[in-house]
Amino acid sequence: MIINKIESFVFKDYKAKAFVGKLNLFDNKSKIFPHEETQNENNITYSILKNHPIILGTKISARNESIELEGNLIILDGHHRFEYILKNEVDEVFDVIFVDYEDIEVSSHKSIINCSIEELNNFVSINYAVNKNKTSNFFYEINGEKFYLNEIKSISELYNLKKALQERNLITPLGNNINKQNCISFTPIPKKVIFSKSLFPYKSTWITPRFN
Repeated sequence: MIINKIESFVFKDYKAKAFVGKLNLFDNKSKIFPHEETQNENNITYSILKNHPIILGTKISARNESIELEGNLIILDGHHRFEYILKNEVDEVFDVIFVDYEDIEVSSHKSIINCSIEELNNFVSINYAVNKNKTSNFFYEINGEKFYLNEIKSISELYNLKKALQERNLITPLGNNINKQNCISFTPIPKKVIFSKSLFPYKSTWITPRFN
């Protein structure tokens, strides 16, 4: 895909190969993929759409005043906005920010624990053995201490566990730019998995570069 009449885009706190250009997101919906689920409560308005560009990640080749986008277009920021466009069939051109794959970093989205650590560990232990010694590549981390889950067989299974904790209100997404005690994070999802069109639970990832 070629995007013409682009301009370089500079994030305030991050160095990245990024560009802003025009794209009809609805018309190109078959080429754009979310990597996280959305919540039912969607407060997006048309005004928000016009003033807050969706950020897409892909491999980018720059060509003078145009760029060539190679591979899947993955939503890095703007899942609810894209959902609004699809549900309301907003067939218009919007400003979109394109970020090169090589400059994207994926971390686990932190959550605050709403119960005691013991209660959380007991819930996890119903289905999985929890081990403080490294026995697996899959873990959750609380206050710098890692708890390994040897019986977890995939990153998707690990994040389904996170979803179960969220649905039972044992944890609530917080944001990695906020420092508090008793926060939990999980093994980060590999970037290549994000770009394989896999779908993960709400607030699974903390992706940089970002606006906030």
